[in-house]
Amino acid sequence: MPEKINGMINIYKEAQWTSFDVVAKMRGILHIKKIGHAGTLDPAAEGVLPVCIGKATRIADMLSGETKTYRAKMRLGVVTDTLDQTGRVIHRTESSAMQDLSEDKIRSVINSFAGGYDQIPPMYSARHVQGKRLYELAREGKTVNRQPVHVRIDNITVEQIVLEGGFAECGAFSSYPLIELSVTCGRGTYIRSLCADIGEKLGCGAVMTHLVRTRVGPFDIREALRINQVEETPDITKIVIPIDCVFEKLPAVAVEGSFEKLAHNGNKIPAEGLSLYDTAMAPTGKFRLYDAQGAFVGIYCIDESGKMAHPVKMFF
Repeated sequence: MPEKINGMINIYKEAQWTSFDVVAKMRGILHIKKIGHAGTLDPAAEGVLPVCIGKATRIADMLSGETKTYRAKMRLGVVTDTLDQTGRVIHRTESSAMQDLSEDKIRSVINSFAGGYDQIPPMYSARHVQGKRLYELAREGKTVNRQPVHVRIDNITVEQIVLEGGFAECGAFSSYPLIELSVTCGRGTYIRSLCADIGEKLGCGAVMTHLVRTRVGPFDIREALRINQVEETPDITKIVIPIDCVFEKLPAVAVEGSFEKLAHNGNKIPAEGLSLYDTAMAPTGKFRLYDAQGAFVGIYCIDESGKMAHPVKMFF
């Protein structure tokens, strides 16, 4: 096992594992303490969980803010206290009261959430209120007022509508209509709440029955590795994604040798000390900075004068 690993591993979190479980397991596999994750997934959810190692832990929060894509199933006519299938059923709508629900109406309501809306965080969530996480208060039987937060819904697509059963989620309510959605959204969006809000707008309520996160920024589920695959990998460095891959959309710039020490120390660098790796991309705004040996130093930004580059985030 190499002494130093700095980068990310695209992990497929399996259902019933917490995000903390994944990090703890990775610490045991890699024998490295400095490990974190980006974008918490509920225990019942599965899918992409970027694990950040070493210096990459500095971008965990940035990755948490990346656009995410989910595949979700929701059951109409049922409401639980957790807004998902793990909770206690607190309301159900008689199936006879939902006979007027048509596919056209369902699609119209779902499409109305595209673009974004003001969402109230669920009680069973990790948001802090009154110095405690909401799920801690919920477990104490308390319900507190939560301020709505505007969430961004870049895309919401109805993948499937089954009006009369066909699936076995939610036990006795398996005959209730089930909808499968694909959602691409911004930071802080709770898919459980989105499903519940869709159900409320339809007038029958809804509960999320299954959730898979298929993408976090550049991390795709098709390349995600399960924990057992990581354990069986003889050379971990082969599956570590370099930190600079997260910033691949930014121009790549090299620092001239005589200015390299300034870069390594995170100091400002005169513009004349920079040379483009890609001459087609001018270093305006933020860019990736590399030293003369090609090692990634960090993210820099040219100031308004165009004469000085300032450090934004260092990884050297």
